[in-house]
This record gives sequence, C-alpha cells and structure tokens, in this order.
Amino acid sequence: MRDEEHKFIEYIRDNNVLPAIAIERAVRAKEESREPLGELLIKLGLLSEKKLVGVYAAYCGIKIAIDDDFPEEKIKVLDIEEQFFSGSNTIVLSEGDELIKIATNNPIDDFVKKAISYLTGKNVEYLVSTTSDVTSYYDK
Repeated sequence: MRDEEHKFIEYIRDNNVLPAIAIERAVRAKEESREPLGELLIKLGLLSEKKLVGVYAAYCGIKIAIDDDFPEEKIKVLDIEEQFFSGSNTIVLSEGDELIKIATNNPIDDFVKKAISYLTGKNVEYLVSTTSDVTSYYDK
C-alpha cells in the first residue's frame, strides 16, 4: 500500500468512518490487490460510491463534482489523448489561462494532477467524483 493510502486508512480509522474490523479487511484485501483503495472499499461493500466521495472530499479538502461541473463537450488539453483521462478515471472540467480543473474518482493519487501540471505549466485542481459518473461521462 502506498503512503497516501496508509494516510487515508488512518483518516478513516481516526474519524470512525468504518469499524476496525472492516478496516482490517480492507487492508488485507489491498495487500493482495493492485486496485486503488477506494475501489476496493466499494467492491468489498464497505462504502458506497457516494459515501467514499464524501470521505475523499473531507480528507483532501476538495469539492465534490456535480452534474453542472461536467462540460457538455470534452475538453482537449494539448494533444493528450482522451484515453489518458478515461483510463485514469478523470475528466477535464475546465481549462483557464492558469488553472485546469479535473474530476477524479481517486484524489489521493496525484499522478494525473502532476503530469498535466508538468505538461501544461498550469496549476491543476482536483474535484472528486464517483466512478459511475466518470464512466457514464465517457460512455455518452
């Protein structure tokens, strides 16, 4: 488990999001899986998508993406292929002169945030979204 996932588990424990036995179950499952921790928590039935999004938002101090945040037309950033964003469960919500807003289902993984910032020279802000919302966005 990565450091940020350990910190997130500690947050869940410290804030009584899940009982200790459920946290132990999640940690054991994570040791045997390469899936992101949040996806495992959902798959194991320990948290719903909506509950996970709320916990992520509180933990990371970020906003939850709502329907109005999702652009009608997909936003192209440089020449980065859509598969990069869809494959990392992220959506470009907006791009300004200095800031790009991205919805993600996994805000404790900052790979996309760092990559886009590096490539564009712009600040990148995460909003958290459910996996279902990200998937349905790319399915339309």
